[in-house]
Amino acid sequence: PLPLSPGKTPPPAKLPASASPTHPTTTTATTSSSSPSLSTPSPKPPTPPPPPVSYLRFPISTWSPPSTPQPQPATAFLTPLFSFVDSSLKSGHSVLLHCTAGTRKSGAAAVVLLARYAGLEGVQEAENVVRKCRHVVEVGGRLRGLVKAWGVERDAGGGGDVNI
Repeated sequence: PLPLSPGKTPPPAKLPASASPTHPTTTTATTSSSSPSLSTPSPKPPTPPPPPVSYLRFPISTWSPPSTPQPQPATAFLTPLFSFVDSSLKSGHSVLLHCTAGTRKSGAAAVVLLARYAGLEGVQEAENVVRKCRHVVEVGGRLRGLVKAWGVERDAGGGGDVNI
């Protein structure tokens, strides 16, 4: 580059006749049997839409513990959740857990699912792993009862681990 005198601007860059400073064109040279020519490249194809999202609204906080008038076995209660996750994972899809704050309901579901699918020794180990990932998880009250009841059923052979 040549030094410029104060107040002088550099000369404009020389662009092909078909280009402008704000919209330069890209051309590719092609050859044919008769004579060379220039053509513009094809536009990029449109991005395909994302795949549809499947969801399960699972009312985990409605479980009735054994101390209530209409108790539910934890494994039977969790079966729709397990079926949905089984199907999703077998189809190669990811699973996202979500609730209002991500501390209790989705935390309880994460503990049970991690214990079931990762084959951890127990629900306490699964809860420790979940808390390392999301320290605000607090599985308490009725949800603690659900997680413990499922752990007992699982240890007795009724909750079953899954390898997907």
